[in-house]
Amino acid sequence: MAAAVLGVVQEHAGDYKAAIDSLTEALRLSRDLGDRHGQAARSVNLGKLMSQSSAYSDAHDYFARALTIAREIKAPVLEARALEAIGHNYLLEGNLNQGTEYLRQALTIYYRIGAPEVKRVEEALAKQP
Repeated sequence: MAAAVLGVVQEHAGDYKAAIDSLTEALRLSRDLGDRHGQAARSVNLGKLMSQSSAYSDAHDYFARALTIAREIKAPVLEARALEAIGHNYLLEGNLNQGTEYLRQALTIYYRIGAPEVKRVEEALAKQP
């Protein structure tokens, strides 16, 4: 979906307002098309943008929606990505216990499905006290 790709490019370019607009449009289109996978993926993307701008509550809402959808459609990689994002969001808020718990849940899924994200999550957990 072009709006989603554009949003990611805009995010990498530092144009967060435009990225939010593009990803919000991509989420709307995914909903209109009934694309649950796309809804979950776009929700994670939008949540990450919210988290980066310290809108932790808004980020958590997007991540929770993504997690629910991922579980409903039985998409383990999306489930793990949502769990990982929730974990990082909690860490940014200063809630280390919940953050590490969600990262561990993500790691368990990543191990099970053989995802390359294992290393990234292991490194994030190693940094925690």
